[in-house]
Amino acid sequence: RRKGSGRSGGSGFVEHLVVLCLVVCGIAVGDLLNAPLAFQATHEDVARDKLVMREQCRLHHREGDVVLAGRAVRSNHKGKALAKESAESLLPTAGLLNNLLNVYLFGTGAMNTILPLLPLVFGSVAGLPVPFEEDMASVAMICLQTTVASLLHILVFFGIIDGLRTQLCVHISGHWWTYMVTTFVFLLNGVDLVLRNGKLDLTSTLSRTYVGFAVFYQLLVLSFLRGTLLFYHDDADARASLRLVLLFLPVIFAMRLFLRYLLLSTTTCKKRES
Repeated sequence: RRKGSGRSGGSGFVEHLVVLCLVVCGIAVGDLLNAPLAFQATHEDVARDKLVMREQCRLHHREGDVVLAGRAVRSNHKGKALAKESAESLLPTAGLLNNLLNVYLFGTGAMNTILPLLPLVFGSVAGLPVPFEEDMASVAMICLQTTVASLLHILVFFGIIDGLRTQLCVHISGHWWTYMVTTFVFLLNGVDLVLRNGKLDLTSTLSRTYVGFAVFYQLLVLSFLRGTLLFYHDDADARASLRLVLLFLPVIFAMRLFLRYLLLSTTTCKKRES
């Protein structure tokens, strides 16, 4: 490796902490100002149904029927019907592509953030010559951290968040939850890729490619978030997601620090043994 050309594996704590603070403050301000409503107003028929659904959910809770409460808060029949009518106005191919993209973007979640890095990882594992070889240690760490973050994201959402929908009588938006987690991971990964020897450097092709991909993701996914707010979730659903994700982002931050510390400790021990 050329002197000064690689990335410092142990650095970046301050930069990551700054990212965490900025994102947390941004989400808190967005919740305070009701950014989801400003971004896209919900269809008035869906908004009315949402109020009825929540009241029915509370009524079932008072009656002690948790199952019916859960069904009530999720029974967005009007929104689904309106979304279907909107989809029918599109060309069949466009409608199919829209559905596939929606499933992919929000089904894979934070794993989207390492998509441009996977060819490097697979090539390196296969023993093929890959560009940016001096950055492969950083790329491998990013892929590991992102994979663990994705697993935590899935476990927390289906293990906790989905149940909270029934308890709070709010259909917490999985789309907004996934979007905020993925964006946060994008930012942390981006910092790792542009950080060289403690300084930010956007001159490398890898860094510029990753930043460009992150911008493309934002432009693509925001159009789907508009659709979810229009037909499936109102601003109360989205704001509930924002408030809960505030509690989850520090978990991702701590997990990344732990994995980095674990790797550095293991590497140090091996060097001492050799």
